[in-house]
Amino acid sequence: MWLSRSVRVSLLPSIAKFPPFLPIHNSLFCSHSHPQTSLHDEAVSQFNRLLHQRHVPPIFEFGKILGFLVRVKRYPTAISLIQQMELKGIHNNFVNLSLLINCFCHLNQLPFAFSVFVKILKRGYHPNAITLNTLMRGLCDNGEVKEALNFHDKVVALGFRLNQFTYGILINGLSKIGETEAAIELLRKIQGPSTRPNMFLISAIIIIMVQYHKNLVSGMDKKYWFIPSYSDEDISQRYKLYKVTPKHTEQLKSIYKIFDDQDVGVWNT
Repeated sequence: MWLSRSVRVSLLPSIAKFPPFLPIHNSLFCSHSHPQTSLHDEAVSQFNRLLHQRHVPPIFEFGKILGFLVRVKRYPTAISLIQQMELKGIHNNFVNLSLLINCFCHLNQLPFAFSVFVKILKRGYHPNAITLNTLMRGLCDNGEVKEALNFHDKVVALGFRLNQFTYGILINGLSKIGETEAAIELLRKIQGPSTRPNMFLISAIIIIMVQYHKNLVSGMDKKYWFIPSYSDEDISQRYKLYKVTPKHTEQLKSIYKIFDDQDVGVWNT
């Protein structure tokens, strides 16, 4: 699905502060602090063979190598190779550009990540939830949680579809900066089958609020992973053993209520 020009234009002003994508020279990213593995060297060699063939191979052949490098966290190398493709006049597709965004986010190079996002929009590609989640996670990891929330509001208003991982990222980001109540409020607002509250989302809050989360789940049924219903007295008695403050107790009760309302249960295999 291609983005209409009006949608592309409406997104661009919100990220206009980021500079245009600039070629990144190899010297900026080639690190000698770790020895290159044989698999890494072979991947680079194979990439160079593809790059210098007389007839340019299909773009997905490059993508397979780039995907491998990203999986093994060789982000600087992947960026350098994508730069070489651009210099050779090979236009990267949506998949490769999304990999490039992932690399920049992991290296805390958010201006470059959003510059690539601008390039994706200008080429008319329709960003998916994975790409949008990567950008939001990059913002949250960099302490820019409010910017991540603003970006979320913008893409939702434009009709982009997000998923449970999106809200897990945002809730975790809010919790890390101490905005637990805002995280719970966001959790309450989640609607729809693709964003229904589940253990992935709730754990983002519980892990931050309760240092003793392992103790919390140890008493659950071994065959099922679920949040049971507790009375106010049950919750107070259960958590005072783990030195949870009254404020945390109230927040946890709120979480349990969301579980009860949604009838959430996850099979533990």
